[in-house]
Amino acid sequence: MRRYTRDEALRESGARPEELAAIEGRGLLVPNRTRRLFGAFGDVEEYYTAEQVKILRWLLKTRRAVEASRQ
Repeated sequence: MRRYTRDEALRESGARPEELAAIEGRGLLVPNRTRRLFGAFGDVEEYYTAEQVKILRWLLKTRRAVEASRQ
């Protein structure tokens, strides 16, 4: 299973950082987290799956369509 970093997810989906932050802030998309076995305490790696990137694309498409219809 492919793992995407935050930057890769932004690039793949076409999202801007503030759009992703807003979606995450509403709890619609939450990155996966893994702790590194021998890393420092609290060393957490965040990643997104391919399915999450697809969902992010859909959320952006829907959100942008709603915003465009309001104008």
